[in-house]
Amino acid sequence: MPYCCGVVCVIVILWSQEIKCLQLVSLQLPNVVISGEPAWLNCTYDLETDALYAVKWYKNETEFYRYVPRDVPPAQTYNLPGVYIDLDKSHGGHVYLKATDMDSEGTYRCEASAEAPSFQTVMGEKKMKVYVIPHDGPDIEGIQPKYDVGDNVNVTCRSSPSQPAAIVHWFINGKEPPEDFLTAYPESERIGGLISSMLGLYFEVTPEHFIRDTLTLRCSAIISNNYSLSSEEIIIGGGVSPSSPYPSLGSNKGPIITGGYSAYRINDVVDVNCSSTTSKTPAFLRWFINENQAYNRYLVNYPFLLGRDGTITNVLGLRFVVRKKHFQNGEMHLKCTSTLSEVMNMTTREEVFGSHHKNSGFHASESKAQGNGVQPIRSYFLPVPLIVVLAVKRLTKPV
Repeated sequence: MPYCCGVVCVIVILWSQEIKCLQLVSLQLPNVVISGEPAWLNCTYDLETDALYAVKWYKNETEFYRYVPRDVPPAQTYNLPGVYIDLDKSHGGHVYLKATDMDSEGTYRCEASAEAPSFQTVMGEKKMKVYVIPHDGPDIEGIQPKYDVGDNVNVTCRSSPSQPAAIVHWFINGKEPPEDFLTAYPESERIGGLISSMLGLYFEVTPEHFIRDTLTLRCSAIISNNYSLSSEEIIIGGGVSPSSPYPSLGSNKGPIITGGYSAYRINDVVDVNCSSTTSKTPAFLRWFINENQAYNRYLVNYPFLLGRDGTITNVLGLRFVVRKKHFQNGEMHLKCTSTLSEVMNMTTREEVFGSHHKNSGFHASESKAQGNGVQPIRSYFLPVPLIVVLAVKRLTKPV
């Protein structure tokens, strides 16, 4: 009977031995590497009954390494910006990059080819990103020597240049301020393609801003590697009265919405929860009403749920009274987003004002050096991607 291996088709007699061909077992390289760090490019193949002809590596369609067992020497390299190979540590399909820089970013492809009779070629490719971590922490501009009740705080946090741009967060006494306190500025590009982020903070000081006579302003600049991106949309419509709670919605990859009803009237109370899937580090949850982020006063924060295996589930509630403004074209859309991110680098600058006067300031970098790169001490979590959308129809037209 006929048996095809690659582009060659042979006739196999029933009593003959089964023919096996070259197979690509795995292609491994880091999704993200910090500039300056080394990286392994591992191409693992199974020859089965074939003999290896060559293994070749390409970056953005340009060859930079090949290994041909019959050649002397068997390994050869070709100069390419961003590809710095250590031949002493490289062998076969495994290539060791002794260093990386911004030119190292790109799509890498491995091709393994067999000798006759199959002439089979297998290949795989994967993208690698390069992050440039800032050397310094963020700067806070516009800080005054002291603040009293009635004064206006008007400050700007500027992250040090990096790639990608850092995400800047403000905190007042350890809590994120309302959105209307914040002013986003366009990112500014520096020499070498590095980018600096800016976020303004403006508010009037009230007595509530002083906790034990202390006002603390903190700015954090975070560079993260987002992962586990997926989405799911569910539309709930119809219903006669708000009498039946929603079933658990969502998928095993996205957040889950529980509680609530299939329809609402004006002045009804929406009371729903969004739960993240379990993970070793907590996910960051956000609620949106008709694509607008929900007000902080609508949110209900719950403690993390800890599993016996050490995993964490985050739960964020949404509770508000339904008004006419919450309906668009007879529907109200509630969306919960969940993002799990691994922080590559986090730097913080904090200013402390005691007895209505500034009494200390310091800069902390929450990362540690390891080898030539930087590894995170712990993980934080940033917005967007895992999505569940809930649409709720209005029962009656508002008067």
